[in-house]
Amino acid sequence: MKHKRMLAVVSLGLAGAMMLSLVPTVTAARNCSIRGLVSTPAGAPARSVLVVLRQGGNERGRALTGDDGRYFMGRLEDGTYAVAVERGQSTLYTGAVQLSGDVQYDIRLR
Repeated sequence: MKHKRMLAVVSLGLAGAMMLSLVPTVTAARNCSIRGLVSTPAGAPARSVLVVLRQGGNERGRALTGDDGRYFMGRLEDGTYAVAVERGQSTLYTGAVQLSGDVQYDIRLR
């Protein structure tokens, strides 16, 4: 009889574990994006500059501006990012942005 009771307890344990594995997991990450216009101090589009997003020291995204000075990055997670605009070895701008959904982030270089 001892063996039957132990077997029943183990079976309930496995059934419970199976039920728990069917519960969907919820994550805080969303599919965020950032877009914007990078302009020169005079207000003209800043062409062919690199916009870089970093989080915790790791690069999370990069985009080269087009002839119109616009950039776009998608498939990002919620959170705070460091933003840099670079041309070659020079950093032209640094800032920070909070992403939650789709964000418009325009940058005027100095």
